[in-house]
Amino acid sequence: MKSKKNVLGIVLYVFTAIFAIVALYSMVSAIQYVHQMAASGAIVVSESFGDILMYIIGSAGAYVFYALVLGTLGKMMQSTGSKNTGAEAVAVEKLVGKTETLETTKEDQKEDKEEVVEVTEIEEVEEVEEVEEVEEDKNNQ
Repeated sequence: MKSKKNVLGIVLYVFTAIFAIVALYSMVSAIQYVHQMAASGAIVVSESFGDILMYIIGSAGAYVFYALVLGTLGKMMQSTGSKNTGAEAVAVEKLVGKTETLETTKEDQKEDKEEVVEVTEIEEVEEVEEVEEVEEDKNNQ
């Protein structure tokens, strides 16, 4: 599972780089276009600065947004993957501890059963001895 998350994180980083490159290219193209318009005298930069800024942001903004989102998701996937491996290790340790506890409990139960059997055998032998003594007493009388 860890390798799938790492692969997904790498894929997200690749798409982040692609969107960042496209955003940069779009921004440079928009600036060049505005520069050509200003050089030809079609627009005056100081009068239409707000419109020019909106044009540049509009042409590259979506790509910048997608790059940021995908980069953040990639980072989250990698950090989640590393945290899960630690959590998985802790879970495995807990399971091993529980298994050892169960094994110990089973061994203790076996020992307890053996002790019960021994005690029962001893009690049976004592009862037989008592019965034999009672029979001997009856026979002697």
